[in-house]
Amino acid sequence: MLIILFYQNCSNKDFQTISASSTQPINNSTNGQLSDPPANSEPPPSSELPPIVPTPTIGLMVTNATVKQGTNLEFEVKISSVKTQNVIIEYETIDHTAVKSVDYTENKGSVIISAGSLNTKISVRTLNNSLLSNNKDFNLKVTATMAEIKESANAIGQIQPNQDLFFPKGIASNNMYSCIITATGTVKCWDGSFSVSTDLVGLSGVKSLSLGKSHMCAITAQDTVKCWGQNPYGELGNGTTSNSSAPVDVIGVTNVKSISSGYSHTCALTFSGAVKCWGFNGPYQLGVISTEYSKTNPLNYGGGAAFSSKAIDVPNLSDVKNISLGGFFSCALNTQDTIRCWGHNALGQLGGGVGGGGYGGSSLALVNPFNLTNIKQVSAAAYLRTCALTTLGDVKCWGQSYTTNQSIGPANIQGLSNIKFIANGEINGCAITAQDTVKCWNHTDKAITELAGINGVRQITNSCAIDSKGKVQCWNSKFVVSTIQNL
Repeated sequence: MLIILFYQNCSNKDFQTISASSTQPINNSTNGQLSDPPANSEPPPSSELPPIVPTPTIGLMVTNATVKQGTNLEFEVKISSVKTQNVIIEYETIDHTAVKSVDYTENKGSVIISAGSLNTKISVRTLNNSLLSNNKDFNLKVTATMAEIKESANAIGQIQPNQDLFFPKGIASNNMYSCIITATGTVKCWDGSFSVSTDLVGLSGVKSLSLGKSHMCAITAQDTVKCWGQNPYGELGNGTTSNSSAPVDVIGVTNVKSISSGYSHTCALTFSGAVKCWGFNGPYQLGVISTEYSKTNPLNYGGGAAFSSKAIDVPNLSDVKNISLGGFFSCALNTQDTIRCWGHNALGQLGGGVGGGGYGGSSLALVNPFNLTNIKQVSAAAYLRTCALTTLGDVKCWGQSYTTNQSIGPANIQGLSNIKFIANGEINGCAITAQDTVKCWNHTDKAITELAGINGVRQITNSCAIDSKGKVQCWNSKFVVSTIQNL
């Protein structure tokens, strides 16, 4: 079919006929040619989307943490990448099965992860809750802010039972008594019948104990010293010679790290490495010459023997890390792992030659026994003998029943090796082995005996031990072991 279209040309008013089947394009140009698009025409819109700019993030992460009760629980807070500005971390603890002020100390505040850093830590103190028998936990809520960005995260702090808190904390012995520091910081004692006393009145928060012949001393929670017992030579250090069954403060002794007692004198090692001593001073075991002092000075005179009822500094002694007192002499181990001893030396217990009877040969000067080096611990005992543990785990002794010849050197205790700790007594010495068992020897025949039924030992004296389960066991001179009940 042919379709005829008509239109009027305004210029000549002629009519043109166009066939619908024609393939020639309609042309609006004056010369009959197709025209190009105008030069200033816009390109068609693109179908591609604009790139997506990622939203900045902090990448906050907080790790869960677990500790035994009574210690600090550390949470690590991290961010995913280093930032060019500080990130403020706000946090707070929230109770769950653990309760603030009972199981842990509430902590709320803020810290900063500085620009260029990736992490920080938040510390929460867990408490010595004796009622805690199962794991408990609390939540830590953390919010990180950087500019207008804010992110949150949570972590769990788990508190586990710490059986150590329920066990005795320390033990000390002399020839007649032994005493422990209980889990709560009180003191209980017993004699050779193993009959345990009630808590000693006037003592709490005790950190360490030392027993003399007729007096006892303790380091308090404030790092001061209290003593009690007989006091004829100022053994209690309170400026008097009056006996006291109640603990009294030692005058002028603070910042105490450890203590040790001889028969009638005591010395305290301070955290600065200095040593102060008080009590009987006949053979110079306080480190001073008695005759240089009058009654108006710290040294007093009574019963024909010199003593000090107040603590005095041991001169020419510094950088000390371990002290141990014999009956009438004193020894110290310094940070160079060498020993200095002074006082009574009748049978060479100072390791520097032999004096005569009585207080003969007593030395005010600090003696380095046999010029020994590489010593880990020194343990003096009774009147006349001293032992040392080397850094290799060997045990050497000198004085009564051992060598007294300076040119020969100390005696090695055969059958002891890889020893961790020694405790020297008047009749015997004992040691903790590498296997945490106890071996003892008699000072007379030197025979070694491994004590039966004692394992996992943590602390010893020359007559008692505390094991890893908190059990206290003691033994007699024949090394027969008994368990102490009712502690």
